[in-house]
Amino acid sequence: THVAGIIGATTDNGIGVAGITWTGVKILPVKASPNSGIGTFPQDALIRAVQYCIDQKSNVVNMSLGGPAASDIPDMTDPLTQLILNATQQGIVFVAAAGNWFVEGNFPVYPAHIASISDYFLAVAAVGPRREHAAYSQARPYTTVAAPGGNSMVTGIETDDILSTLPGGNYGYAMGTSMSAPHVSGAVAILLSQGVKPGDVKKLLQ
Repeated sequence: THVAGIIGATTDNGIGVAGITWTGVKILPVKASPNSGIGTFPQDALIRAVQYCIDQKSNVVNMSLGGPAASDIPDMTDPLTQLILNATQQGIVFVAAAGNWFVEGNFPVYPAHIASISDYFLAVAAVGPRREHAAYSQARPYTTVAAPGGNSMVTGIETDDILSTLPGGNYGYAMGTSMSAPHVSGAVAILLSQGVKPGDVKKLLQ
C-alpha cells in the first residue's frame, strides 16, 4: 500500500500525499509474498505474479523486493530472469529496488541486477531528503538512477523518510530502496503516457 501510494495516490483532494503520476494511472496490485513472511518471496510466486502482470498487459512493473545474488551478471538460465527478459521484448518496463545493506548485505541484488543486461529494466538506489546517498542503499555498476528513499537511519528524524498511504486510509513513513523504486515507476509511467518508447525510457531518465 505504501509503495502504491508513492506511484499513484489520489491528488487534489486536500488530504494525504500526491502520487508521482498525479492522475490517470491504474494500479494493479499483485501479491507475491505470504502474510507471515514479509521480505520472503518464493520464486514460483514471483513467476506467477510477473506472468499475471504480462497477461494483464501492464506497462510498468514495480518490484520493490529483492534478495542476494551471486553476481552482478544475472543467471540466464534462471526462470524468473528468462520470464522478465521475454516480457521486456513485449515492451514492458521493469523497475526494481537496488537493495538495502541491512537486508542483502554487500551482495548484488536479484532481480535488480537484470538492469545490467536490459534497457527495459531499471535498478533504483536511494537518496535522502538532502540528495545525499542514503547510508543503507546499494549502489552497484548496474544501478540505473537514484530517487528519494528516506534516510532516518542516519538523521534519526522520521520525517526524513517517505510519507505515503497505509491500509485503512492511514498515512505513515517508511525508508528503503523499496520506496525509491516506485518514484521511478511513476516517472516511467509519465514518460510512456507522453509517447516515449519503452526502450528509450531508461536512457532518458539517466
